[in-house]
Amino acid sequence: MGYASMRQLAGGGPAVLAALIPSLPEASLPAAEAAARSLRPADRAAALLALRDRLGSARLDDEILAAARDAGDMAPSLLIDWAAGAAPGDRRPVLLEAVRAADEWERASALARAVELAAPDGLAALLAECARVNGDEVPEVIAAFAARSDELPPDVRAGVLRLVRRPRGRDARATREVAALALLDAADRERVLGAAIRAWADGDWGAGSWLATVPSWPPEIRVQAALDLVGNEEMGLEAEDLLDALAPGDVLAVYRGLVHRPARDVPREGFEAVLARLPADARPAAVADVERRLRGKRRVAALAALVRGEEAVLRAGFAAGPGVATDDWLRAIAALVPDVPGSVVPLAIKAARRTGDPRLRLGTLALLA
Repeated sequence: MGYASMRQLAGGGPAVLAALIPSLPEASLPAAEAAARSLRPADRAAALLALRDRLGSARLDDEILAAARDAGDMAPSLLIDWAAGAAPGDRRPVLLEAVRAADEWERASALARAVELAAPDGLAALLAECARVNGDEVPEVIAAFAARSDELPPDVRAGVLRLVRRPRGRDARATREVAALALLDAADRERVLGAAIRAWADGDWGAGSWLATVPSWPPEIRVQAALDLVGNEEMGLEAEDLLDALAPGDVLAVYRGLVHRPARDVPREGFEAVLARLPADARPAAVADVERRLRGKRRVAALAALVRGEEAVLRAGFAAGPGVATDDWLRAIAALVPDVPGSVVPLAIKAARRTGDPRLRLGTLALLA
């Protein structure tokens, strides 16, 4: 693929060339590099970053930084992306530059990302930048420092704890304590966790940010909290956040707590969110449960949630041969298009040809063509 073809691809949209570079043959990389230099600064920086990652070389670093600095609103994120691929000792000045270039709406997120990437000896300078962050957004930065609790120099740890204790308002301070949970001493940690568990037990789900403490609760209470959230139709996003924070064993326990309830008592979205997060080795048994217990659209959606990204489970579902759920497996396939694994397509086509529903047969064959 030559320079002209590469320019044509680059003209297809801002992210096309950067997205293409990881899969290009090595012989096409010089043409990709030449095409990248013809793009506007933000797109040029993104494409050159992709080339740097592909080549494993710092040869393009100065050019990437120059383009990133000219990228306007995109400059902070591109500078941080540059730092992510740089040697730890070279990151500090660029991370500080990125944070200071961010506007007030992006500053907290940029600072949190910078804290994730900085070497320990660069964290004190980033802590000083918290003075420029809106008070309501400081917990996001505190959480980034707390995630590195084992690496924080003593002065940085002390500084973060001062940030935690600064607000006079009870709710604001409680939110910061939750974000800093890993940094608190045993007594404060127990107090914060106890308050969070009481808020949940009292049904005060709007109290502070107790949800963030759930992964630190005793396992049996943690699972019960997840069951409560998944079973509440008004807590969709919070339930998904909690499920993402749970260990695989916890997710399996939540599933077992739901699967024996009548389907009408379990909100569809919550159940599918649990299925989508089940450990791989638990999915074949869950498929059998779904086929046995659910019907209609609920079964189709549940099967799609279970098999997305799980090629072996999907193959097994079709390889089992004709069954009452064959048509629902085909409908689940339709929900997965275009992400159907190639090895599954022949099985799905075979199943489509034997279904008694002509519309389903033709629709499936058309989707998989």
